[in-house]
Order: sequence, then C-alpha cells, then structure tokens
Amino acid sequence: MPRTPRLLAPFEGFRGLAALSVCLYHLHHVPGLSPLTARLPGFFGSGWVFVDVFFVLSGWVIAHVYADRIAEGSATLRAFFAARVARLWPLHMVVLLVWFAIAPVLFGAAGAGAYAGCLPQLATLSFTWGPLACAAPVPPAWSISAEMVAYLAFPLLVAAGLLRSMRGALVLIAVGVGGYLAMQALWGGFHVYDGRAPLRALSGFFIGAGLWRCLRDAPLADRTASWGQWIAAAGLIGGIALNLPPLFLLGASVLLIVGVAAGHGPLAWFLSTRPLLTLGRLSFGLYLWHWFAIMALARLGDAATLPVALIAVVVVCVVADLSYRAVEMPARHALRRGLSGSGAPKRAMVE
Repeated sequence: MPRTPRLLAPFEGFRGLAALSVCLYHLHHVPGLSPLTARLPGFFGSGWVFVDVFFVLSGWVIAHVYADRIAEGSATLRAFFAARVARLWPLHMVVLLVWFAIAPVLFGAAGAGAYAGCLPQLATLSFTWGPLACAAPVPPAWSISAEMVAYLAFPLLVAAGLLRSMRGALVLIAVGVGGYLAMQALWGGFHVYDGRAPLRALSGFFIGAGLWRCLRDAPLADRTASWGQWIAAAGLIGGIALNLPPLFLLGASVLLIVGVAAGHGPLAWFLSTRPLLTLGRLSFGLYLWHWFAIMALARLGDAATLPVALIAVVVVCVVADLSYRAVEMPARHALRRGLSGSGAPKRAMVE
C-alpha cells in the first residue's frame, strides 16, 4: 500500500475515528445498552454528526488530489469518475448481496423482493437522489449515495473556477454553511438521510473543498495550528459532554480539521499514528459492515452487554480488514483500470 502523503495522514486518522464514532453511536439502537446510551445523550443523541465530518474531509481530500489535475488536464474526468466508482461501488454491492443472503434468516429482515422497486437505485447509488429516493436495506449506505452527488458536482466547481481563487473558496464555504443553516431552518436540523440527503453531502463537501483552497493560499503557522487543535478538540469533547447542538459539534470538528491540516502539532501526530491510519484505511468497511453487528446485538436483547458490544466492534474491524484486502483493493484496481484506461493518481489511494 502506498504511503499516505503527510498532508493527508491526519485526515486518514480522523476519518477512522469518525467511522468508529458512527459505529458506536448506532449502539443506541440496541435496547440492552439503553442504560448506558441514555447517560451520554451528547454522543448517542448527536453522534450522527460525524457523517458530516466525512463529507467535509472528502471535499478537502478530493480538492487536494484532483482540483489542479483536472484544471490542468493531467487527470481526465473519466479517470476521476472511474476512481470514485471504484472506491464506493464494489464494497457497497458486496455488503448489499451479503445482507440479502443472510439478514432475512439471522435478523428477520426483509428480503430482496421487498426492495424490488429500489434495486435499480441501489445498484446505481442513486437511492437518495430526490424523487429517486427509496429505503436502503443497510441504512448507513445513504451517505455514499449522497456523496456521489458531490462527486458529480466537483468537476463543475473546477470548471467554474471556484477552486482557483480565495474569493471562489469563500463562496463555496458560504454556500456550504448556508446549506446547513437552511436545513436547520426548514427541517429543524440537518439529520436528513432521505431524498434531501444530497444537500447535506454537498454542504459539507463545499466547506471542505473551500477550506482546502483557503489554507493552501494562507496556511496556518505551526503555533497557531497547535493551539487551534487543542481548542477545537476541547470544544468537541465539551460539546458532547454538555449535549450542545449538533451544529456546534460540527463547527468544532471543522475547526479541528483546519488545525490538523498542516500535519503539525500533537493531535495531528496522534491522528497520523499507525493504529489511527489503519483505522482510517478500514473506515469504509467499518461504516458499512457495522450495521450487521448492530442488528445482531439488537436481537440479543438484554444479553447485549457492553463487553459483548465491544467484542462485536472488534469483529467488525476484523471483517473490515478482510473485506479491504479481498474486496476493496482488488476491485478498486480492476475497476479503475477498466473504466479509466489508465491509473488514477497515486494520492487518490488515501481518499
């Protein structure tokens, strides 16, 4: 596996922690753990906000890897979309097939027949796209469908020149923030994962892409970045402890991303350690496979104690590692070669 470029290493670790946080957040679906989850409403009530951290990180990383290459013509749109499809589609389809094969027996879940009307959308990752929206059997997959809209929009941002200047970057950030505020005003929050989900993905993605451009033109001094990391981390931890609104938690997370972006400081170092980088490498698998563990724990009832839940999380990590080696990487290489006709940028390996 290619080494993660230094600039993106803290993001890889942060993505791993965000994926693990989403896995743990979904423990609130397990009745046997309700005495625990009820005591931590700041996390088990608002932990879904870490999905938005994915969107912001994705916007930053995609802009870092592709903005200049697409603008200069050294990366074609065909290669870009081939890399995106190869990143998301294979594991999504494998998880979907495994779910239909075992979930009706193990969890009493509906079989493929119950989703017949949604199968085309599930196969094309369009199941959150406005009027095409339909229920996915593995609910966490909604975010990859929504993120595909951001990928489709990215070349338009490049063509419009919004990533070529500080002014364009500020416009992107303003649009992203405006999207979150609009969701808050219209729907009482941004915890949406139906046909409105692409707006959520675009908002986070625009913020991340805009911040990448701003920090590239005006990077933070090492001392400022280090202090910013501590302040943002304290705000995030304090916000969870005090059960502050999700918008506050997202804001603190974005500031933490900005703080660690330069790769300097103690938290950037921590996020770049081998265990966190490994967690980041497995983040996509963790995110999709953990729903099987959540359903299994829910079926256990009161027998689903905290130690059992922690064992389940470890098992999910093992499954994610196996699927990364047996599914994600082989399928990604094959699809990228077949769809693009040439290799995607090596840096795309960290996306």
